[in-house]
Amino acid sequence: MLEKNTATKGLNLLQIKNFEDFSDVAHKRPLNIERFKLDYHKHIEKPPLAVMMNGAHFGSLGNISLILGKAKSRKTFLGTMLMAAALKNSTELTDIFKHYLPREKRRVVFIDTEQSEYDAKVVSERVLRLNNTEKLSNFDVYTLRAASVEERVEIIEHILANQSDIGLLVIDGIRDLVHAINDEKEASYIVNKLMKWSTDHSIHITVVLHQNKSDNNARGHLGTELQNKSETTISVRKDKDDILSIVSAEYCRQEEPEEFAFFIDDDSLPRVLEGYQQAASKQKKRKLEPHTEEVNTHLSVLTKLQDAANNEKLGYTATVDLLQIVGKNMFSTFGDTKAKGFLKYYCEQGWIKRMGASRSPNAHYVIHLDKVK
Repeated sequence: MLEKNTATKGLNLLQIKNFEDFSDVAHKRPLNIERFKLDYHKHIEKPPLAVMMNGAHFGSLGNISLILGKAKSRKTFLGTMLMAAALKNSTELTDIFKHYLPREKRRVVFIDTEQSEYDAKVVSERVLRLNNTEKLSNFDVYTLRAASVEERVEIIEHILANQSDIGLLVIDGIRDLVHAINDEKEASYIVNKLMKWSTDHSIHITVVLHQNKSDNNARGHLGTELQNKSETTISVRKDKDDILSIVSAEYCRQEEPEEFAFFIDDDSLPRVLEGYQQAASKQKKRKLEPHTEEVNTHLSVLTKLQDAANNEKLGYTATVDLLQIVGKNMFSTFGDTKAKGFLKYYCEQGWIKRMGASRSPNAHYVIHLDKVK
């Protein structure tokens, strides 16, 4: 364990063998917390345009949640909606975010680790405008872009230790609380910190993380650890026209929330698209199973399968592979397991018959469209 009076200038997480005792490094030197607190009423000169972040989410006290999204998917706009609703239950947002924070825990704290002061001020102003007010006494914003990794952790611990009325903490840029996103020890350390903070202070913590560019997975070991420990993980993505941002549940311990969409209006404020939520939810919850599909749908599948087979005698594997190709062209998802399930169903209905013994190299499948009724 490190002694509290140990010289720690330049110390980083990788130099600390006992990660649980990292809090002993706190107060290693005087730290001016106020210099990191954003005065969002003060005029700040606009710097050269930087990358803007997007993100957000909700959950229960004593738990953490995760928001995933690729760059420019409007994650920060989603976070703005979450914070605005938590602060005053904005009438614009109650259909999506409803909060039940106790009276004594109505403070919302926003930690921004990546944006400039100007951009953080813009986010803060959006929260105010969504609540039709110029000031919120229970809303604090800290911009930690200029702080070191160690300072960021220390600052958050200091804020939580000295403000008992916090109910929601949003950290936009959890990746900046570690040095290496693929370091297993660092990932475990910071996620344990989040769980400890949320439990010890009885608050909900929402963190924002990027998805991989090549797929929709959370980045690095940190992302994996966060998904494993989060109460709820949601993702935000843009639609094909780049107008709507779609918010979907990815992993939930409780009942899965409905999918919804939002857009940015002419005043640069996020607005929920009315009517999308219910329709999208029904479409998402509809599970593709052969026994629930209409006969006409199966007839279409089998007709396309017969055309693709082109009179060739196909064995089991070849039939499954071809059925999978046909299925993918007709449905949003249709993998190998789904194709095998459909083939089994078709054989049970007599719409496809196997000719020859099951293990015979000459066994093949014949489609009987005339029996599909």
